[in-house]
Amino acid sequence: MYRTEAGFSKALCNLLSREGIFHQRIETGSTGRGVPDLYVLYKGAETWIELKNDWRQHLNQTYFNFKFRKGQKAWHLNYWNHGIKPVTTIMAVANGFVFYEVKNARTPVSAVPGHLTRRYTDLKDIISFIKD
Repeated sequence: MYRTEAGFSKALCNLLSREGIFHQRIETGSTGRGVPDLYVLYKGAETWIELKNDWRQHLNQTYFNFKFRKGQKAWHLNYWNHGIKPVTTIMAVANGFVFYEVKNARTPVSAVPGHLTRRYTDLKDIISFIKD
C-alpha cells in the first residue's frame, strides 16, 4: 500500500488537513526517543498515534507483528504510569490498515492476535476512528 512509513504519514496528514482535524507530526529527533509519530486533537478528545508500515502483512492474518522499538515501549509505559489512555497504533499493510490499542497491558507487545485489532481497507476509515 505504502512503500515507507513516511509515505503513509504524509497521506494520513494530508487527509487530516482536508478534514480540518488538528494534528501535529512529531519529529522525535528533537523531542526524545519513543515519542509517538502523531498527536491528534478532535473536539476536545486527544490521542497519540504511532504509525507503522509493513507491506508484507495482510488484513486476513491471525497475528500482526507491530515491531515496537525499546524506546517506544518505554515511552508508552511512562505515559501509562501517569494515568493516561493508551497510544493507538495504526499499521498500513498490503491491503489496508490495522489498528491496535493496548487495553489490558502496560506496554505494547509486538505479536498481536487479530481479535485485538480493528481492520480497515480505506484511509478514510481512519477519520471515522478519530471522530468516534
